[in-house]
Amino acid sequence: MIGSTIKLPPEAEALHYARLDFAEQADLMLKGADAAKARILHLMGEASVGLLPNGGGYRHMSLLRDLQEMHDANLPEEWPAVLREIACRHHLNANVVTHCERVYGRPFIAPPEPQPVAPAYLLDLAAIMKVAVAVNVGVDHGSEEREEAREVCCT
Repeated sequence: MIGSTIKLPPEAEALHYARLDFAEQADLMLKGADAAKARILHLMGEASVGLLPNGGGYRHMSLLRDLQEMHDANLPEEWPAVLREIACRHHLNANVVTHCERVYGRPFIAPPEPQPVAPAYLLDLAAIMKVAVAVNVGVDHGSEEREEAREVCCT
């Protein structure tokens, strides 16, 4: 019956402890895998791609990390200056940032203007429930891009 409480057999307790043991082992294995990957990336030094003897490889994604950090740690109006620094650090053309500023006539994204909100609307549950705007629930829309096979090319 839904919502009721039952007593489980002794087998369930054994399974419970087995589950806890497996979870602990999985955590240790994941930490070990992360440590091994960190060591491989350390062995790569400043190289972008490290090829293994079996033909596999590893990539540093330092540019992506720098861009994510720039996005998270700076206001949009600060982005052009930080983008120039990142471009120089990664030997990219920093003039592209200046060109985009000239074309758009301002930094890439202007700070959002505050929108007036009527307090009565905030208290009207019926009106809130009728809003058809999708709410971001933390869906990772970039997962498909990361899962695609990437070709490693060396010149």
